[in-house]
Amino acid sequence: MATRRQQQIRILDTLESNGWRRHGVEQDCDWWADEIWLLRSDRPPVGMKAWLAFLVDPEWEGARAAGEGICSVAADLSRRTERTGWMVEMPLGRRWERGLDGLVRALETARAATSPSAGGGARPGKPARPLADRVRTRHKPLR
Repeated sequence: MATRRQQQIRILDTLESNGWRRHGVEQDCDWWADEIWLLRSDRPPVGMKAWLAFLVDPEWEGARAAGEGICSVAADLSRRTERTGWMVEMPLGRRWERGLDGLVRALETARAATSPSAGGGARPGKPARPLADRVRTRHKPLR
């Protein structure tokens, strides 16, 4: 099984190869997070923010050293203040790398939804308008 450091390196390498850069690490977190990374997009919309948290097992008891008791990684476009509610969560079990594609895919989908090229002239971090609001046709929409 990979060490925590090996997992972090693999996750960071995968994110970087998909246009995300780590711009900060918060280590003095609540009990539920070991570390929270601030990510920024290098691809349109450039500068878009996302957060990645290394979540502590909720059943962990007693004192915990840094890096100990981490059970999953979660990501979102907003900085969460609690363990629940993240956009995507990836367990760090024995076959953790299988979930890495899903984590990246969720971030890619969110980035594409806020990209100005998605239409509607959205600003970074703001969702684009629905397609029905952007496309003008001579036909009435079906109901």
